[in-house]
Amino acid sequence: MSPAKKPAKKKAPTKKAEEKGGQESERLHTKARLENQRHFGLPEVLDMDEAAAYLRVSRTTLYKLAQAGTIPAFKVQGMWRFRLESLREWTEKLEREQRGK
Repeated sequence: MSPAKKPAKKKAPTKKAEEKGGQESERLHTKARLENQRHFGLPEVLDMDEAAAYLRVSRTTLYKLAQAGTIPAFKVQGMWRFRLESLREWTEKLEREQRGK
């Protein structure tokens, strides 16, 4: 008779993996909140997570665009905010410019 194989031990998640899992959970929460808001309409002013989800870009990319003044944004008590209508106008402008090339 051959000896039975023991199941492989599961490694404990690293701190980095736990942080990544937390970030992923936060992204899923934001995505779910946006899905719910689609039924009732998005708010007029979006926070960083909502705007990033709306534009389908990372928070880092959105932050860089806001810091550079490339995207219409403003700060409220040090936190970036984005008017939905301004984002729509900005994306439409980008589309027109890209079609013109």
